[in-house]
Amino acid sequence: MKRITILLSMLIITLAGARAANAQDFMVIVNEANPSPGISSSELARVFQKQATRWSNVLTTEPVDLAEGTVLRDRFTRQVFARTTAQIKAWWQSQMFAGRFLPQAEVATENQVVEFVQRNGGAIGYVSLGTRLPEGVKRLPVGR
Repeated sequence: MKRITILLSMLIITLAGARAANAQDFMVIVNEANPSPGISSSELARVFQKQATRWSNVLTTEPVDLAEGTVLRDRFTRQVFARTTAQIKAWWQSQMFAGRFLPQAEVATENQVVEFVQRNGGAIGYVSLGTRLPEGVKRLPVGR
């Protein structure tokens, strides 16, 4: 009986840890002109890798990233791409060298992400959970 209790406790702790690791530390935001009701995590990765370039309303996707070295960018990169920021940077360098894509815009602060999204109809970015969003910006739910 004691062995079963220990095994069940270990299972619960493992599942709780996995759930916490998969929980988003950020929210994805878009301009309110964006008609999308949500985005899958795989599509989000495609948008941020410039492999998906149009929204359903024909607006061009305009992803904006936080500057390299910010904690939130590291979390976003880990959760969306399951890679480090350095690995994604190396991927971008290979894309640029091959003449395929240039990386998205980078800004220094979350306030600048919000302002970029507010000014650009096709924009998409990410900010910390709980960030107050001004008029013209909405949260875009991310599903699996």
